[in-house]
Amino acid sequence: MLREKLIILGKQHYPEKTCYQVGVLGYPNVGKSSLINAMNGRSSAGVSSVSGFTKGIQRIRADNKIVFLDTPGVVPYSEKNKEKHAMIGTVDYNKIKDPDLVVLRILEEFPGLIEKYYEIPEELEGEEKIELIAKKRKILKKGNLPDIDRVSRTILKDWQEGSINNS
Repeated sequence: MLREKLIILGKQHYPEKTCYQVGVLGYPNVGKSSLINAMNGRSSAGVSSVSGFTKGIQRIRADNKIVFLDTPGVVPYSEKNKEKHAMIGTVDYNKIKDPDLVVLRILEEFPGLIEKYYEIPEELEGEEKIELIAKKRKILKKGNLPDIDRVSRTILKDWQEGSINNS
């Protein structure tokens, strides 16, 4: 359906052409390459759950009428919301400064999801939830203290990879 729509639009705007280049643009790690693979019906574009996997523009021929341009993710220069970027996966969980603050925001914006996934009570405060997950997962520092940075990155990894969801 989308393929046919692209060809119709191509014919409308470029009637002299018979093959159309279609650029796929967006934030990092939102599924641009996966969309191209779905449109192609085969795995032509490499995919990864880690943002920044596509390093340069790739030309992928779908058929004799469409060539897809798979591009690296882009983030508007003026957009500085680091928590948002961590939540939507445009920044890899290993590269996030203060991952606990991002986890606290997820806990606030999506009540119940992390609690359900890690099987912890919803009644606890945000910091207590992170500490309890660390203890349950045995992500501890010396003295059996919760390693907040490491557990927060673990939670963000699960979040970014889609393990934590509404189902």
